[in-house]
Amino acid sequence: MYRKKIFLILLFTLILFNPLHSFAQDSSTETDADPTKRLFRESLKTTIEQQRSELKTTVSQMRENFKIMLEEKRKEASESFKQKREEFKQRLQTIRDEKKKLLVERINNKLENINKRRTDHMMSVLDRLSSILDRLKQRVDTAKTAGKDTTSLEQAIEAAQTKISEAEAAVTTQAGKVYVAEIVDETTLRETVGEIVSQFQTELRDVHKLVVDARQVVMNAVKEAAKLGKANEVSTPTP
Repeated sequence: MYRKKIFLILLFTLILFNPLHSFAQDSSTETDADPTKRLFRESLKTTIEQQRSELKTTVSQMRENFKIMLEEKRKEASESFKQKREEFKQRLQTIRDEKKKLLVERINNKLENINKRRTDHMMSVLDRLSSILDRLKQRVDTAKTAGKDTTSLEQAIEAAQTKISEAEAAVTTQAGKVYVAEIVDETTLRETVGEIVSQFQTELRDVHKLVVDARQVVMNAVKEAAKLGKANEVSTPTP
């Protein structure tokens, strides 16, 4: 009986401590693996932060270059407008009706002011869309660190960047355009002014459509970002 009790105690001891030993080995293995994972994540985080810093510098430089180019276009347009305006004033003298003279001159001034105001607004919209893309690129970095698949979001961001670049080029060109009615004869004055106004409306509408398209593609990128997880709500500006 005594031997039987000792045997049962030994058996119980083996059953009790073997799982603990196995668990201790597993815990030890996980503990040993943690520093490696931690170092990898820290290295990845450092790399992402460096890439983010380089990206910010590049984007900032691109925007600065774009603003410089836009100002140069406007200066060229201003010089061209002055020259055409002188020619316009000379031709305007051939019109005998004073009311028509004032009306035509007012229309030319209005076209210039509207073009500047609308291109300024569209540039502001594109600048804000670019800012949204910057934030989405940061979401990509964060998601990558968390081990998520960001392929769809990166493709959406690339498509949006292409659209924004196209719109920026179009707005820059539009900002540099000059709309002055070339007066030939008083009898055709209405048709001449009508043509220049129609041309202006068509070209401005085409440029505006590119900005709207860019906004839509950025919205698509925002939706892709939302699929990666809960994030702060991002609102896109109205063109």
